[in-house]
Amino acid sequence: MKVLPASCQTNIVTIEGIPHPNAVRLTAGIGPSEGVAFLQDDDEPIYIPKATPDLDTTLEKLIAALGKITDAMEKIATGMEKTGDGLTKAATVLQVLDTSAFLIGATAGVPKPPASAPDIAAINTAKTGLDTAKADLNTLKGDITTIKGDLETLKGNLQ
Repeated sequence: MKVLPASCQTNIVTIEGIPHPNAVRLTAGIGPSEGVAFLQDDDEPIYIPKATPDLDTTLEKLIAALGKITDAMEKIATGMEKTGDGLTKAATVLQVLDTSAFLIGATAGVPKPPASAPDIAAINTAKTGLDTAKADLNTLKGDITTIKGDLETLKGNLQ
């Protein structure tokens, strides 16, 4: 078996200046590319590009899309943080109202169970769920960022 430098343009593989129209191409053959051809006895050569424009373009688009996804995830996480802060403030306000002196005074000094206790509990449960979802989102964002870095490394290695 021989391995020789080769090129491919308009679906024609050229090895040492000789065109091989029946060569097996492991590329879409859409754009011109440089690569290697494997020659074995009387079989047709097998052409493998060093980096196809198709793969390069696909990786660029995938990397850009992952960047946009992580940017959107960051905005969502920021929104979740603000929503969580709002829920905490709402629970605090309800707690203050339930334990206010004027409410206790209105019942002749006999404290009643907090009227908003179920609402406070529901708000706190929602906040906990939001915090968990935000943590999961940040974990996913980290995983996507790692994948994006791996794809950038792969793209660099193919060039």
